Amino acid sequence: MRSYVLFAIAIASGLQTEAFSPRQVQHDTRVIVTGSSRGRTQMSREASSEDTAVATEETFDHVVNKRYACTRFRRYQEPRVNNTETLTASVSDPDIVSRAFQCLGLAQRSPSGFNEQPFRIILVSQCEAKQNLASYCIGRNAYRVRDSDCSAVFLADRESGRNGKRYNEMLRASMIFSEENHRVAGGRSRRHMSGKEMRKLRLIINFMSSCYPWPRFIAVPVSFAVRWLVCGVAMLTRFLRSINILKGSRFVLPTLSSAETWATKNTSLAAMTFLLACTSRGLSTCPMEGFDAGGVRKVLNVPRGRYSIPLIVCVGKSHKMSDEADDTGMSHGSMMSPRYPLKDVVFGNAFGEPFSAGNC
Repeated sequence: MRSYVLFAIAIASGLQTEAFSPRQVQHDTRVIVTGSSRGRTQMSREASSEDTAVATEETFDHVVNKRYACTRFRRYQEPRVNNTETLTASVSDPDIVSRAFQCLGLAQRSPSGFNEQPFRIILVSQCEAKQNLASYCIGRNAYRVRDSDCSAVFLADRESGRNGKRYNEMLRASMIFSEENHRVAGGRSRRHMSGKEMRKLRLIINFMSSCYPWPRFIAVPVSFAVRWLVCGVAMLTRFLRSINILKGSRFVLPTLSSAETWATKNTSLAAMTFLLACTSRGLSTCPMEGFDAGGVRKVLNVPRGRYSIPLIVCVGKSHKMSDEADDTGMSHGSMMSPRYPLKDVVFGNAFGEPFSAGNC
């Protein structure tokens, strides 16, 4: 009996010793330290994320403020030749052309209505093509095309509805890829669109793009009639609201512009992204609209009737000169050009009302 008592005391002592052993205390301490380190890690990650956001903001601000319209470009392999001294196109720098092509890939990431991407871009870099393009540009715009390393000709697609089959294939491929990505990596997935939803989307895009696939002699007047009909109904609903007949109604119709206007809006977003992307890579740019669109369409074999040409962007290295001015005498350079005061451009809550952050 005594041995059993001693054995029980020994077990109790052992359990007590184990419960308060330095190893256990150390283990508990490690747990606490681990939890604390996780907190510090989380805090460091948040701080790192904030630092990254600030750095990204500063970088973007720098790119926006650094961009300017370069009026004179340095000729590759002829850096000392003034662009007014020759009427021949210069050889292009392959490295600059390659970087400009990469920037066009970023420009394609620009937002567009329904992700339709109603634009095409021709990157002109060969001497003969540059010479042909320059022959239909006005004044010093011709010099810029000849002297720059390449020129991006932006085309606005007025009949993007012609891309219906490819557009549907792109959407389906995107949904399949996002589903695979979600299953494998846990990323975001896109909701699958039903056949009815895709047909509805195509119908909207077709109206925005001159009612293709109908024949043009039918599509153009139908598109025009639909736009005017929508405009008339919108005016009527606004009038009925003003006399409280449709007060509180959610019935709202969009303002439908022409197919060219809609395509040009989307193309301009891509062009602006291209300008900023080039600036971020140390390239000088000059957006231009002084050219004969019909002649440009002819020398670049652009299909007639479908595409308009809103602008051309020349890309290269600037030719440093003391007199940096365009045809009208306006000076351009690395210094920021003047802008109207922000209060004259940005209003708060209503036109003409001064903006104040306290009025949110």
